[in-house]
Amino acid sequence: MRYSRAPSISSADVDAWKERLVGALVEAGATRRSATSTVNRLDVAISAIDRVLHAVYGTPHLGNIQDPTSEFVYIALSRKTVERAYQRAFQNLGATEI
Repeated sequence: MRYSRAPSISSADVDAWKERLVGALVEAGATRRSATSTVNRLDVAISAIDRVLHAVYGTPHLGNIQDPTSEFVYIALSRKTVERAYQRAFQNLGATEI
């Protein structure tokens, strides 16, 4: 299973996590076969939880800006300014919409 709504998590990341978890279970005394089975069941459960959470809550817009330069300016403005002020300043610069 893959956690499709987490763009920063690649298949390689999931596979590496699963392998580390299998290794930890084997180190704790489980057989590789039972550890792999347990991790695969956990993966299925996590995927189901991911689908339910997405169905209930959707994918929120966190205010990220597509243009990297505009995102940098936005972050720089937000560092030591109250939210209303830095958002207004950003819009006054004529930068990309928030």
